[in-house]
Parts: sequence; structure tokens; C-alpha cells
Amino acid sequence: MPDTGSGFDRRDFAPPGTKFPLEPSDRAARPARGRSGGRPGPLVPPGGPPPWLRWALLGVGLVVLAVVAVLAFGGTGDDTRTTDASPDVSAAAPPSAAGDVGDQPADDESPATGSAQVEGAAAPDAGPTGGDTAEAQPSGAGEVGAIDPELQGAAGFAVQFANSYLNYDEAQPDVRARELAAYLAPGLDAQLGWSGTGRQLAALVIALRAEPTDDGSVVVTVAAQVTGTDAPRWVHLAVPLRQDDRARWAVTAPPAFVPRPSPGNPTLPTPPVPDDALGAQLTDAVTQAFVAFGTSATVDLPGITAEDARIRGLDGQFAFVRLAELVVHDGGDTARTAMARVVWRNDIAGGEIEQTYRLDLTAAGSAWLISSITIG
Repeated sequence: MPDTGSGFDRRDFAPPGTKFPLEPSDRAARPARGRSGGRPGPLVPPGGPPPWLRWALLGVGLVVLAVVAVLAFGGTGDDTRTTDASPDVSAAAPPSAAGDVGDQPADDESPATGSAQVEGAAAPDAGPTGGDTAEAQPSGAGEVGAIDPELQGAAGFAVQFANSYLNYDEAQPDVRARELAAYLAPGLDAQLGWSGTGRQLAALVIALRAEPTDDGSVVVTVAAQVTGTDAPRWVHLAVPLRQDDRARWAVTAPPAFVPRPSPGNPTLPTPPVPDDALGAQLTDAVTQAFVAFGTSATVDLPGITAEDARIRGLDGQFAFVRLAELVVHDGGDTARTAMARVVWRNDIAGGEIEQTYRLDLTAAGSAWLISSITIG
């Protein structure tokens, strides 16, 4: 087929190496095309590879893109199914003891930002009432007992509140008010009566007791170690609380300082009869044992401690000064107990202090070995 003027003929679309008879017009119009050494050679269209190669490359590219798309959409589907099958942790998790954090103001920065959830506890409406002030009675701190498990949430809430209540700094009064806002029922003074002067730090706060009242409130008594310009001291605080219809705790009235709990008066056992002779015999061995007890992490002294004894020491925290007294109690032939009063020296803080320990003794032939050292 001769050239029609379009610039291409049938040889332009034929595979390389295909031979065609030359027409006269070819010799005149295109004398140099496809020639090498006077013989016809492969025809190469000007401007790049032949069109059939372009279409082949385009087809290969489309196949590769299709494979990648299938893999991509397939992976996304698997991930979606995995995500849908996973349980909703946020919905399944029970409310924390600290309460519903989401109900607190957005600017609340207190770590205790909510109210406690206690099962089975009464849930009257929260709010300040005139009778709530009378709930914080000093008599509530008279005795310390075990806290009812149903009131553990109230006790924890009161501890967190007391930490914010007892911490204040006249240079930053707004910090205290912002922290207290997370615990207070509506209508209470933001500073709960603080004058805005002074500086105090609550280093430790613990709950001592939680008592329900007749009107559905709970009074929690806490002990706190506070320090300011003076040395640390303990104070005791009664905190009145009440729950709302969502079982969230709130402070319903200003807390009040109360006396520390009175000490108990337990009946002590009658002291055993001492064996003075055995006590004198074991004084040197017990002294060596307490020297090692003060300086070592483990007390293992052949001929003084029993072979199967596992006695842990103070590892150098305190230095042994002297054995003030050793009393070995009369008893059986194979096992005895003893009481040792030991004086320790505090090389870091200075001073000495006397403490009492109990020793368990085991007979080994004619000797007595120490099998344990516990509190007296």
C-alpha cells in the first residue's frame, strides 16, 4: 500500500523484521529509510517505539493496577471486620471508684474529678442542706474501725477531697478553688471558708472510718500529715458526703477538724516465765546476730542461726549500738522464744532509738540456734 500522505503505511504497523517488496516510490521518496549497507532493515517509526508496544505496556500497567487495587480493598475489608468484631471496651468497663469524670467541668485539672460509685448505697439528691453542717461531729473520730466495703468509694472520694482541701498557697488561691470544684455540691463556697492567706502542704491523707447517718449522708474521717512553716504534724478531718440519683458523691457541707482517735486498751498476755541462765548463755550469740541484722541483707551465721533460717536484715539502714536486754522464755526442750531490746543509731538523721524484737529459738544438740527474728 503506497503512502497516502498521512505519514504512515502498512510497514509502520508491522512487527520488526517483516520484509516487504520495495515500490518505486519508496526508492525516490524515502531512500534512506530502513537501509543499512544497501539492504532493507527493520522499520522504526519516528518518535519512539511502535504503537503495538505502547498498547502492550499499557495493558500490563492496567493489570498491575488491578491487582494492587484488589489487594488494597481486600486488606481494608479484613481490618474493618476485625474492628467490628472487637468488643466495645468503653461500654463494657464498669464505672471507676473515682466517679464519672465526664460530668465534671472542662477546666477541672484535679486528679479526682468525679464521684464514687458504690453498689447498694442509698442515693438521695445531692445539694447543700441546713442540717449537713451538723453531720461533721467531733464524736465521729472517737474510734477507728474497719470501713464497710460499700463505703470504700466514699472513703476514697473523701481522701482525694481532703488532699485538695488541706493544700493551699496564698500565691495561687485560684488553684485550690479550681481543684475543690470537682468535689463540691452546688451552692457551697468555692474556698470552703479559707481566708486566702498562708501556705500548707498535705503530704499524706488516709481514711480512718466512714459512718452513715440517719438522713442518708456519710461522714468520712481522714487523717492527714500536713506541713507548712513548722514541722509535719497530723490533723484529723471529718468530711460530710452525700450521693445523687446517679450514685455520685459530693461534699455537701464544709468539713471540720476533729480530735484524733483515742488509743485502745487491749488486754495483753501474761509474760512468760524467764530462763535467766539460758538468757545469759545466749547474750553473745544474739548480739552478733543483731550486728549482722543491722549491716547485712541476709543474716546467716553458722553456729548462731539455724541452717534453714531465712532471716532478712536491715542492710545497713541503721547501726547496732547495744543489746539492752535479752529475756529467754522458759519452755520446751526443742523450741523457745526470746525477747530482745535493741538500740539502733540513725547515722543519717542522727539519734538513737530502742526497739523490741521476738526471736524463735531451735534446739540443735546442746546449743540453741536462732530460726527467725520478728517484731516483739
